[in-house]
Amino acid sequence: MSSQVLGAGYASVVESDVPLHVRREVSVGGYGGDGQFGQTAETAVEAPRLQWFFAEGATHSGFNLFYVIVNPNPRPTHVWVKFLRQDTQAPVLREYDIAAFARRTIWVDQEIPLLAQTDVGAVVSSVSPNDPGDAHPPVVVERVMYLANPVSRFAGATASKGTDALRTTWYLAEGATGSYFDAFVLMVNPWRNGDARVRITYLLPDGSSVVRQHVVPQESRTSVWVDREDQRLADTAFAARVESLDGVGIAVERTMWWPGPTPATWYEGHTSAAAPALGTEWMVVPSYPEDYLTIANFAGTPAFVLVQSFCNGSGVCSAAASKTYEVAPGARFSLLVQHDLPYPGGAFVMLESIGTDPVPILVEHSSYRDGASKWGAGTNTLAFRLR
Repeated sequence: MSSQVLGAGYASVVESDVPLHVRREVSVGGYGGDGQFGQTAETAVEAPRLQWFFAEGATHSGFNLFYVIVNPNPRPTHVWVKFLRQDTQAPVLREYDIAAFARRTIWVDQEIPLLAQTDVGAVVSSVSPNDPGDAHPPVVVERVMYLANPVSRFAGATASKGTDALRTTWYLAEGATGSYFDAFVLMVNPWRNGDARVRITYLLPDGSSVVRQHVVPQESRTSVWVDREDQRLADTAFAARVESLDGVGIAVERTMWWPGPTPATWYEGHTSAAAPALGTEWMVVPSYPEDYLTIANFAGTPAFVLVQSFCNGSGVCSAAASKTYEVAPGARFSLLVQHDLPYPGGAFVMLESIGTDPVPILVEHSSYRDGASKWGAGTNTLAFRLR
């Protein structure tokens, strides 16, 4: 995890004798109130890995791009970062040493002039790209982006952990377009295994879908502005399934910025890596005045989702409460915690697909808080999959 304490950057290792769900939040300009600008959130990873993949990244239009690398091991490590640019531009490779039990931050805009005005993805690896036998201790990596405005160089903010493997199928539950939101699907194809032909199936709230195809060239990054994919996607909520059709592994993220229509008007956003798998039971921990739970049903049959609020034992609520919702086949469905749950003040929420043959679903959690502007702070994280 990455955060700020007393003006200094730090990383954390959380250990317990029982399984935990861990989520961190970072505020820009103070927590809540008129002084707050942006906010980020992310869930912890279970362990360090040898490789991490990132699809999102920008250094133009006022964006400041950072990769935060943590070495939680008792000995130093060495990493190679392969920056992947748009279309067929050649990748940029850099190397970094990281001390034992230390964190290193790469400010891309400042440290790599070649990448100072571009869109970029990345692979962060503890294994040499030229010698698979040259492996160093694994690391944990997050990417953070700040959008400058006239008040602060670090105002609107997004953050996301990397994905630790490439796959041919990815899932996204959250997504919205229109006059307020701009949504993007980001994809990287990092190796020299050929171009990736990609099919994106967008699921709409009424159960209809829109299908579009794209090509992600090898060793590159591709950005899809969802609002412009189709007239039916210009002003709607959506979920998405992203499939690489020829067996070429890719990594996928989704980002949203607001308010529209261009980077010149944006002041906040959130982003999340796509999910590699669906599940039948998920957990979230609400935190803001406005928390949305987004449920995607990619199956051809309805999903019946039992949503339960659980108390924390401090008198916030007197008992667990439950309600069952039907999510139509191939549809995207959302709940406002503070309105749609019987006990919105519960400590955590469980969502379970029920029935004789439960339909696998995907759940994401978006939170919004007014700060210097309407929804001046916003975050999104993938719900914690229990099974």
